[in-house]
Amino acid sequence: YFYNAPPFRLSYHGMGELAVAVVYGPLICCGTYMVQRQTVPLEIVLLSIPLGLLISAFLVINEFPDRKADHSVGKMNLVVRLDETKAARLFATMITVAYLFLVGLELTGVAAGAWWGLIGLPFGIMASGRLLQTRETALIIPAQKWTLLAFVLSAVGSGLGLLFF
Repeated sequence: YFYNAPPFRLSYHGMGELAVAVVYGPLICCGTYMVQRQTVPLEIVLLSIPLGLLISAFLVINEFPDRKADHSVGKMNLVVRLDETKAARLFATMITVAYLFLVGLELTGVAAGAWWGLIGLPFGIMASGRLLQTRETALIIPAQKWTLLAFVLSAVGSGLGLLFF
């Protein structure tokens, strides 16, 4: 609610991406688990971090087409604060870190089955490649879809991985 609403208007102060990462990562993931199990193990908390990064990356890529309009109304999101090249690199880094985190959870044994979340990786790679190559809105639109697919597939894959392992 406070992403755009007063008094906080987080998206106008460069905090919208962080708020979305926290809400759609740890809060929703852990909250859903807690409602069903009355507990939240560390593996669930840690698994929610890459999901938060991926959904926040989706927000970042969606800010590119609106960069000039956002700047004109004082909406100082990350894409406005950074130049487009740095923002594109940030996006690719968020995607990379999210998937490396999933691999790390699997390799350390913290969350067996987390590797199933890698099912979204090809879409994250395609979106990162596209955004690093161009800022043309018509060409970014497919990358926005790929980013959302990366998030959804990673969330479903990780969940199923935990269920079966």
